Amino acid sequence: MSAQKIFLLTVFVGMLSGYGVAQTANSYYDSGVLKVKNKDIANAIIDFTKCVQKNETFYEAYLERGKCYVVQKKHDLAIKDFTKAISVNPNYYQAFILRAASYIELKQEKNALADYAKAIVLKPKSEDAFIARGNYYLKTNETKLALLDLSAAIDLNDRNEQAYFKRAMLYEKIHKELLAFADFSKAITLKADFAEAYYQRGLLNEQEKKYPAAAADYSKAIELKIQNVDIYKHRANVLYLSASYEKAIADFTTLMASFGQKGTDLYFKRGICYYKSAKLDEALKDFTKVSQLNPQSDSSNIFMAEIYLKQNKPKNAQIAYNKALQLNPRSAEAYAGRAKINLDQNKFALALEDYTNALKIFPNGEWYYYRAACKDQLKDEKGMCEDLQSASALGYKLAKDKIEKNCK
Repeated sequence: MSAQKIFLLTVFVGMLSGYGVAQTANSYYDSGVLKVKNKDIANAIIDFTKCVQKNETFYEAYLERGKCYVVQKKHDLAIKDFTKAISVNPNYYQAFILRAASYIELKQEKNALADYAKAIVLKPKSEDAFIARGNYYLKTNETKLALLDLSAAIDLNDRNEQAYFKRAMLYEKIHKELLAFADFSKAITLKADFAEAYYQRGLLNEQEKKYPAAAADYSKAIELKIQNVDIYKHRANVLYLSASYEKAIADFTTLMASFGQKGTDLYFKRGICYYKSAKLDEALKDFTKVSQLNPQSDSSNIFMAEIYLKQNKPKNAQIAYNKALQLNPRSAEAYAGRAKINLDQNKFALALEDYTNALKIFPNGEWYYYRAACKDQLKDEKGMCEDLQSASALGYKLAKDKIEKNCK
C-alpha cells in the first residue's frame, strides 16, 4: 500500500473515531435530559458527567448538571458547573442567571448581582434576567429596585406571566392591592393553569372580604393540584364566612381526615356549619369535642344549650347555660338563654334576674321585650312600659304594638 493511501486511511479512521466520540457525548447528554424529565436526578448527573468526560467543551451538559446540583441543593458544585459552561461559552446568558441564583443561596449577593448585570448586557432585550433580579430585590425588600426590574421585564415582553405574577406579589407587599389584583388576573389570562396565581389572588380576595370570589380562586388552585393544609384552611374559612355551610363542612372534614388537623377552631366552625344546616346531632358532637379539647370554652356550651332547646331538652340546655356562666360570668348570651327557659317555665322572678344581668352586659331589644313580659307577670306596669320603650328604641318591632295596647 502506497504512503498516500496509508495517510488517507489514517485520516478516515480518525474522522470516524471523532464522529463516534461526538455521538457518544450526545447520547449521554440526551440520556441525562430524559432522566431529568423522569426526576431521576442522581443518574442524570452520572450521564452528564460521562458526556463532559467525552467532550470537555460540551457546555450545555455543564449547565444541565449544574441544574441537577441545584435540585440537590449542592450550590457550590452547581456554581463550578455554571462557571465551566461560561468559560467554554462566555456569552452563555442562561448560565449567568442560574449561577446568580446559586450565589444568592450561598449568601454571595455581590457575585449574584454582577451575574445578573452581565446577563442583561449580553441580552438586553430579554426579560429573564430582569425577572430574576427583580425577584431577588423583592425578597430583600428593595421594593423600588424590584418594581423597576419587573416593570422593565413587562415592557420587554408583555406576554410573560411570571413578570406579572412577581410584580403582583410586590404590589401586594407594598399594599397596592388593586394593582396586585390586576397583575394576578393578567398572569391568569396569559396562563390559564397558573395555580399559584389563583391561590395568591384568592388570598387577596379573602383579605378584601370578597369571600365567594376567594372560594372560586382557591377551588381553581386546588383543581390545578395545589393541595395542602393552608389552601384547604383558607377555602374552608371563606366558605364558612360566605354561608356556604355544606361545602365548608366538606373542607373542614378533609382537614381533619386527610391532613390530621384537630384544632378546636376547626371543630367549632364545623359545628356552626352543622348547626346552620339543621344537622343538630352532628353539631352537638362537634361542640362536645370543643369542650373536651378546651374545657374553658363557654361558647361551645352556649351552642350546645341552643341545640338542646331545639331538641326540646330544656333541662340539658339549662345545665349547659349554667356551665357557660361558670366559665364566663359575663356571658350575656348565656344569661338571656337561661332567662328564656325560666320564662317558658313561668319562673318569672328568675327570668327577670337573668334578663337584668344580660342587659347590664349588653343592651338588646329582644331581651328588654321579654323582661317586660316578666315585669307584666309580676305586676310591675311601670317597669314593663319602660322596658317596652327601650326595646322599641333598639328596633324591636313587637314592642311598638305592646306599648300602644298597654302603656298610656
